[in-house]
Amino acid sequence: MPGTTKDGIDVSVDDNVLTIKAKSASSTTTDETTDKSNSYLLRERRTASYYRALRLPETVDYENAESTFKDGVLTIKLPKLESKKARKLEISAV
Repeated sequence: MPGTTKDGIDVSVDDNVLTIKAKSASSTTTDETTDKSNSYLLRERRTASYYRALRLPETVDYENAESTFKDGVLTIKLPKLESKKARKLEISAV
């Protein structure tokens, strides 16, 4: 998420749906150019917004979820619930 600050990101989980909303910092790029035949002023403003919604499985432990933002990279860690993990069954001989 280059161009986005930590304050511009909203991560939430509701009803097994992970939602990520982000708005880039409103960076204004101003270029002034003068032509010999015409005088003009060119201004550009770029803003970007992101929205993603992902359905998550029932086995996700939302209480212990972690999110970090460093160098323009958002990382979200969603561990599995201990009770929902697969377990090995013992085989008994009959």
